[in-house]
Amino acid sequence: MKENKLMMKNHLTAFCQLRKEALDDIRQYLRDNGEIDATQVSNHYQACYFNHHGEPVTALIESIILNENKVEVTTDENYSIGEDDMTTEHIESVLNIMDDLNLIEKQPEVLCPKCQSNNVKMNVWMNPNTPDKTYNPVDDDNEYSGRVYCEDCKDIIALPISGEKKIRELFLDNDIDYVTFDMHFPTDKGYIISVSADGFEYASEETGSFDELDENTLENLAYELELQIEADKEVFDKARGF
Repeated sequence: MKENKLMMKNHLTAFCQLRKEALDDIRQYLRDNGEIDATQVSNHYQACYFNHHGEPVTALIESIILNENKVEVTTDENYSIGEDDMTTEHIESVLNIMDDLNLIEKQPEVLCPKCQSNNVKMNVWMNPNTPDKTYNPVDDDNEYSGRVYCEDCKDIIALPISGEKKIRELFLDNDIDYVTFDMHFPTDKGYIISVSADGFEYASEETGSFDELDENTLENLAYELELQIEADKEVFDKARGF
């Protein structure tokens, strides 16, 4: 009996934590972007609650707002459901509305680089207290880090590394802060003259961030950056007499 009570308590603690995390995420979105107009979704969502007279009511959700830094759902019956009174169903409806409006950032799908199948497995760290949540892949020094096992190919295959990650790894591996190009790197916005681990500088002296560039440009930038680092090393070695 004690084990059952402990298990129930652990489940309740995990549930409360997930509820808090969901509300925190919704609150942060509202804080950054303002209220959500729920009438824009094609399938309008309903909220069930008890009104001030204790009567059960079902109404359409009209908006999700912040009221004194707490999430609040408003309905077409001029009723508001505060964060403290929101049930799991209310929170799920809010998340569904955000999903329908494409307000929730989608986790990129992991595909096999060889056959593009999503029938893959990967080693990840998992929090045993919230078993539905997985975290980052295993440590970089693990032999299977950055790899997937494809059930279709029946093989362990290395995942491609994004251009931005390649750039950051170049600075980390070579222990340098920035690189200046001998020949400026062209982009649609202008010529890049120098790069750091956090961004780059155009010939116009404007600064840029990696999210401005598409993946193909980032990969080319990483390639040119690697060549420039090697060229700088050769110049440095010659100056030292090596």
